[in-house]
Amino acid sequence: DVGETTQTTITGLNLQLATIYQTQVRGYGGTAGDKVFSATTSSDGVQVVDAAAPTITRIAVNPPILVADNSGATIELEAIDDTRLAVATCTIVVDAGLPAPGPVVAVMTRKLTVTKTKLELPWNGLYDISKKIAEPGPYRVICKVTDVGQNTTSAEAPLLICQPGEIVKAGACQTPSVNGGDAGSDG
Repeated sequence: DVGETTQTTITGLNLQLATIYQTQVRGYGGTAGDKVFSATTSSDGVQVVDAAAPTITRIAVNPPILVADNSGATIELEAIDDTRLAVATCTIVVDAGLPAPGPVVAVMTRKLTVTKTKLELPWNGLYDISKKIAEPGPYRVICKVTDVGQNTTSAEAPLLICQPGEIVKAGACQTPSVNGGDAGSDG
C-alpha cells in the first residue's frame, strides 16, 4: 500500500542481470471500510542490463625491457566495473610495426568475480607452445577485460627483449663497449 500516490520508489532490491522484472498495480477505493479494488494491471517488464564496459585503470610490464636469457616479466593489470568483472586475458604478441597484432607468443587468462581487481601475471619469457625463449625484439602486451554483461575493453603496453649480452640503458638495448665505457662512445 503506497497510499494516495501515482508513483513510488522501491529500494534495496537485489536485481539480477538479464532478468526481466514486471510490476503489477491495482487501485482501490470505497467508503466506511468497504474497499473496492480495480483490476490488476501489469507492466511489459524491464530487463536489467549491463551496458557499461569495464575500465582498465593501469597496465604495465615490469620490467618493460628484458634480456632474452632473463627470467621473464610481470604484467600488472588493474581494472574496475560497475557490476562484476568476469575474465581478464593478457596476450603477448610480436610487434610487427602494424596496427594489427603479430604472432602470439603467450596468453594468460584469469577468471574474476569481483568489481575491482589488481592482477600480477608472471610471464616466464617463453613461447607457450614451443617453450623456447622469446626472440629479441619488440612485443606488445594486449590485455582485454570482460564483465558479466559481456562488455569488453582492452589496453596495451610495450615490451622489449634485448639480445643476450646486451644491456638496458636509457630505455633501449645496447651492446656494451669492449673498453667498459658506454655503448657507442668514442673511448
